[in-house]
Amino acid sequence: MRTGECNGCAACCRFVILQVNPQYMEADKRSWIEMHGIRLFEQDGGTWARITATCQHLTAENKCSIHDTRPQTCRDFPAVQSDIDIVDAFVGERVCSYSFVEGVAV
Repeated sequence: MRTGECNGCAACCRFVILQVNPQYMEADKRSWIEMHGIRLFEQDGGTWARITATCQHLTAENKCSIHDTRPQTCRDFPAVQSDIDIVDAFVGERVCSYSFVEGVAV
């Protein structure tokens, strides 16, 4: 288990991470993709795309309008420390109030 409680920053509701083909890291393809606002990065042996896209269920007050019926993915997030690191990288500073110890949730 993770420690801490959600501080309501909603940063995790403002982007999507998708695993993509490693060929997109080639200079020309990467340049074209990143010109469209998609950030590519490598982590845990995979190539990933971070796409800025706010969840349609996020209210102006940073609340989830479908909280009781939200997808399991939302309920489980963050599952590992790298999930928190991605949120913090998206914002550009430490914002997520959850934490993990030595890669094991406590």
